[in-house]
Formats: sequence, structure tokens, C-alpha cells
Amino acid sequence: MTAVYITDHIKDPIVERGILGNEVSSEFDQNAEILIVWNDRITPEYMDQFKQLKSIIRCGVGYDKIDLEYAKSKSILVSNVPDYCTNEVADTAVAFILNIIRGVARLDFISRLTPNKWQDSLITDIRRTSSHVVGIVGSGRIGSNAMKKLVAMGITCLYYDPYLSESDAAQLPGIRCSVLEELLNNSTIVSIHVPLSDETHGMIDEKFLQNMKERSSLVNTARGNIIKDLDLIHKYLKSDHLSNVAFDVLPEEPPRETITIQAWQAQEHWLDGRLIINPHTSFYSEEAYEEVRVKAAQNAKRILEKREQINVVNL
Repeated sequence: MTAVYITDHIKDPIVERGILGNEVSSEFDQNAEILIVWNDRITPEYMDQFKQLKSIIRCGVGYDKIDLEYAKSKSILVSNVPDYCTNEVADTAVAFILNIIRGVARLDFISRLTPNKWQDSLITDIRRTSSHVVGIVGSGRIGSNAMKKLVAMGITCLYYDPYLSESDAAQLPGIRCSVLEELLNNSTIVSIHVPLSDETHGMIDEKFLQNMKERSSLVNTARGNIIKDLDLIHKYLKSDHLSNVAFDVLPEEPPRETITIQAWQAQEHWLDGRLIINPHTSFYSEEAYEEVRVKAAQNAKRILEKREQINVVNL
């Protein structure tokens, strides 16, 4: 019998075996007590295959593919690994923001089209880094990490997080906004760092984009379904209400061929290098990849040793 079953992604659990020994396997076992899940969708039907299931550990931060309510109804605890890639995601957001400020991708796009003009191919609306105001929506581990790095570079940061305590807010270097509209109205770049929930699902909608400052930019390294409709991005880039957009996450991955995706794939000239899409990889570094596996396995070991499961999300 295998006590811990890795449902997907890992073929050779060498890292996990170093912590759990022969208690772990990537071979299906209906007697497993603990599931370590990467990308599989964990439905009620999936859970019902395991008659002794006690716990599910998501090997990552997000857990929207796991039916939390059903798990709770069956007394199955679900946990995640919320703190393994904080620097990686924050650094990706900062890289996107600096690219927008300095026009790196746009200049690459323009210089390929105008090789004879070369240094004449300036972007005349580029402003000094310190003149920008970055709005951080969500100031948890990643949002606060990105904020500290941006402020250290001389960039003013606003942030909106209605759930942040006053004591935690006092530790942040940014300026707190009491309402989201205040942040959107006053930021030259908005960076999203909220978890996906009923409250944030589809948060980036028509109203959100209308409230953003004219010619401001949008960065999302959080969750794809925070975007209500990807083709709104096409509309607001085309009208120049949005200056630049940089996404590491999309509502559907891989993306279906919406108007926005088609324009991006074709590198349509009007986009001018202003839309950057990464394939949901901001979490990754060699160190982070090993860390998430180690932390998931250590949590599984706690459970096997009858100790308290940590980072539970469905209590």
C-alpha cells in the first residue's frame, strides 16, 4: 500500500522519496491516504476513488481545481504551499514593470521594422523611472515583496488590500488606498497580486479598465480568471487607453484563439510590442521547483506522523 500518491506531473519522485521513503509513489493506489496534486482537477468523483483519503496537498499556491467544499464534507483537509516562489513571482512582476517603463520590448519590435532608422526609433513618451506610480492590488507575500523592490528603485507605490491589518500595513513602504478606484485613477502601472476567489473572479472587467488612468499599463502575475474577458484587453489596447499589458497568466491555458490572442500571435503592427504574454512560468526557478516538492512532502510526513497539517485552506 502507498500512503502518499502523487497524482500527476512527477514520474520519478526522487525528491519526495528522500523525505517519505517507500510511503510515496506516482503509481495509482486507491488505498492512498494523502494525495499530492500538481495540475489535475480534483472533483468529488476523483476523491471518491480513494476510500481512506484523509488529506490533499496542492503542490503549488493556487487550489481552484480542487473541490474544497466536497473535501470538507468528507473531512478531507486540503492544503497548499503558499510560500515557495515569492521572490520568483515578485521578480517577474518587477521585470514586467521595468520593461514597460523603459520600453524594452517595444524598442525590440520597432527596431526590427525600421533597421535603416536605427537610433532614430525613439519612443518619445518614455518617462523617468522615478516619475511612475505603481499600484499594487493585493499586498500579501508577493505583492509586498514586489512593492519593497520597486520602492527601493525610487518608484512610488500605492496599494489596495482591504484585508490587511493596520499593523501589517505599517510595515509596508507604499501608500495605502482606501478604495480600489483611488489606486486605479492614480497609477501609471497597475500590478495584480490577489488570490482567485469569488470576490476576485472576473475583477478585471470593463469598469476596472475604465477606472484605470488614461495610457496606464496593466501587469498580472496572479491568476488568469481574475480577467473577465481577454478581448477587453484588445479593446483597451486598440483605443490606447491601455499603454502596455504584461500577463503571466490567462483565463484559459493554453489560450484559445480570441481576438487578443490572434493579434498577439500575429505580432500585429498596431500592438507595437505593447502586449507581452508568458506561459504561466513566473513561479519557476530550479530552487523554487525543488522547494515546493520538499515542502509538500514534509507536510505529508507531518500527517503520517499524526502531527498537525499546515497551510490548510478548507477549515
